[in-house]
Amino acid sequence: MDQDKNNVRKLSVQENVRRQTLRDYTSRLQSNQMFKVYPFIEGMWDGKLYNPTSGKFEIAKDGQYYIEVAAKLNKNFDYQKLLFPIKVDTQAPQIELIKTDSGEDYEITNDGRLFKFNLIDEVGISSFYGKINNKKFLAEKTDKGYEILIPFNVEISETLTVFANDYALNESSKTIKNIKGNSLTFTKWEKVVDKKINAFMGKDYSGITTNPDTSYISIKFINKKTKEEIDSKDTLVRNGRFAFASYSLDANQQGKYFAYAIEKDKNKNEIKRTSLGDFVYDYIAPTIEFNYVDIVTGDKVKNPLNNKSKNYKEYIMQKNPDDTVTFIGKVEDNVYSPKELKLTIGSRSNIVKIN
Repeated sequence: MDQDKNNVRKLSVQENVRRQTLRDYTSRLQSNQMFKVYPFIEGMWDGKLYNPTSGKFEIAKDGQYYIEVAAKLNKNFDYQKLLFPIKVDTQAPQIELIKTDSGEDYEITNDGRLFKFNLIDEVGISSFYGKINNKKFLAEKTDKGYEILIPFNVEISETLTVFANDYALNESSKTIKNIKGNSLTFTKWEKVVDKKINAFMGKDYSGITTNPDTSYISIKFINKKTKEEIDSKDTLVRNGRFAFASYSLDANQQGKYFAYAIEKDKNKNEIKRTSLGDFVYDYIAPTIEFNYVDIVTGDKVKNPLNNKSKNYKEYIMQKNPDDTVTFIGKVEDNVYSPKELKLTIGSRSNIVKIN
């Protein structure tokens, strides 16, 4: 039926239909003798309607259609009907690049190059993503359309190709050319520092910038938990290079951070911020403690471990049906969240399990 529910094609008529049992269904399904929509396979629509002008069945025009299934037990009963809405969509999504107010293809943000798109499709968008050098970047849906962020730390070619798919499996693509690469490249940078930083020497980093306006560079750390911002000292950039730059963090500043490279002009005004991703400073080892109870011995009671009269700890263990025992405790760290620790040891074999 068409969008007004007028009959436009009769798909099939079946009489004396054999009832299908669950056993029939599963056996045919396992032997690949049927589609999962069985027993209505005879009534499936191939998406075509008869064209009296050409005298042929042709693909139906895009739009809303309905499939009606009517059945009755026998001539003494009325028809029972089911109506299935279905859309015909042969058109791929339309991709529109939204330019910035200044007419650029993308917007420079603190985290990278931001591309904005508007997608048009009758059925709806099932997926939208971009590709650069075979690396995939998923789009994020917003109130105004879709956005794809290409971080500065991603080395790119001169083109970005985006792909849009609708629910009818139609695909379209669009290529944006003349994308500028990242002007900032680090030749030395550690995302995890697990040694104490020397307060006098600091932690060194180095790199190159092709931005002619960059005269100084520094590092900004933003604590993920407290949102505290820590700025390193400015380092002079000579001929586009910063070979002896460094930063310093105190012992009480261990933690997880977002790190950014700050490029500044000759007056030390910020001109560009490049995301360096996640950063961790943590040089203190975690502590492990298992559950225990304090045993107070008294003068006449001996410690069974060392035969001395003194207080001691007795660790709590759980005996398991498989002849193993489990000790339960906790791992704590000054940076990472505490976690429960289970240590299972075999009493008659060499079984050791740590969770």
